[in-house]
Amino acid sequence: MLAAQPATPPAAVAVPPAQAAAEPVKIVRYGLDHAELGMSLADWRAASPDNAQAACALAPSHPQVVVCDAPPRPAPKGGYLDEQNRRAVFVDGVLARVSYSTTIDAFDGVMARLDQTFGRPARVVRDTIRLQDGLVLPRVQMTWTNGLATIRLTDPEAPGGLMTVRATLNEDASRLPDRG
Repeated sequence: MLAAQPATPPAAVAVPPAQAAAEPVKIVRYGLDHAELGMSLADWRAASPDNAQAACALAPSHPQVVVCDAPPRPAPKGGYLDEQNRRAVFVDGVLARVSYSTTIDAFDGVMARLDQTFGRPARVVRDTIRLQDGLVLPRVQMTWTNGLATIRLTDPEAPGGLMTVRATLNEDASRLPDRG
């Protein structure tokens, strides 16, 4: 059972001024609800109560990057997707990445949503991965791209063995701390 989130929103983070952004690249709600790549931090916070409660901080050694970690979202009753590690990353005040992790048993549901929204992946790589406990599992990495944004699903991803989905605005990918 998750502890209740505090009603007081976290302190504001000083964000470098946003550069003039083109029309936001619409990423249909597939993880972080109410998130469109290219939107401002203020617009993202105002888009949902979960976003407003996210803890945001400047990334070490990357003064133009703000990382916001949203509270975990349990699966709705009868649902399949328990979202963990929900994160939004802003470069120069513009949403450059949204990501979340979930248990690997949510694969079919996540794939159905991605296929319906974005079609079949442009690239699929299958290999194996060794987890922290030494267990070796088959892994699949799928990539969707439209030239402006890239969505990557990795199932499972080390070290914890969770499935991760991340959408990245291509023009800002090289400026992100982890480049992943």
